[in-house]
Amino acid sequence: MVTLLVRAVSCLSLWLINSTLLSAVEVKTREKITVVTSEFPPYSSQHLVHQGYVNHVIECAFSKVNLDVKFLYVPWSRAYQMVAEGKYPATSYWYEDPKHYQNFLLSNPIMKEDVIFVRRKSQQSKIWRNLESFEGLRVGMTRGYTYTDELWQFAEKNQFYVSIVNTDRQNVEMLIADRVDLFPYDKAALEYLLLNHPDAEVRQKLEFMEPPLASKIGHVLFSKRHPNVQELRLQFNTGLKVCYEQGLLQSIHDRFHDGHYSSPAQTYHVDTPKLQ
Repeated sequence: MVTLLVRAVSCLSLWLINSTLLSAVEVKTREKITVVTSEFPPYSSQHLVHQGYVNHVIECAFSKVNLDVKFLYVPWSRAYQMVAEGKYPATSYWYEDPKHYQNFLLSNPIMKEDVIFVRRKSQQSKIWRNLESFEGLRVGMTRGYTYTDELWQFAEKNQFYVSIVNTDRQNVEMLIADRVDLFPYDKAALEYLLLNHPDAEVRQKLEFMEPPLASKIGHVLFSKRHPNVQELRLQFNTGLKVCYEQGLLQSIHDRFHDGHYSSPAQTYHVDTPKLQ
């Protein structure tokens, strides 16, 4: 009886050891992917929970296909170039644009954002009907942003009245200082920027205009120069679908609108231009 008990204990011990080793191997061999991005809170930021709303979506999608994500933060223009050259497999997030097609495969849509004009509070109507109504007004724009072809044509036609700067923070400060009359920006990103502005009253000085200039759809770009580009895009899209079917995307979206990814920062964040 003792001998049988000893054998049973030995077998159990071996099984536990093997199970532990197998688990260790599984953890060790779990693949990782690097997604190159930049600072654009609340959508993408290394200083926010889950590194921002969009990065949480990306993290969710890859986790469903057993991929861990590492986000690498560099300026937007550098992120785009590095992935176009195949140095990293993917970059996020970018609006759809025909110029991407040469070097990238686009994921399924991961988010939607509205680009809205912001101005100093005024007694005039918040409704604008066409860009021609802004002729004679000083318009701020951020260098490298997609916006719309029509807005860039307007800027070309009205160069004397259009100021193109490197960051959105510069446009906010110019708007407050009455150096421009309005500029287009994403509503959630602007609210985050104002929430973390050192002047607590600045939010009371500005207002949004309607309707939005444009509604933009965001994607992950996968480098065509990466050897597994087709597989990676398929894995991501598959994981994204699972997140949707399990209600996780809706949960993340609800958190976004509840301000979960817009917690006040300790310092006023200086953003970098988002090249598209």
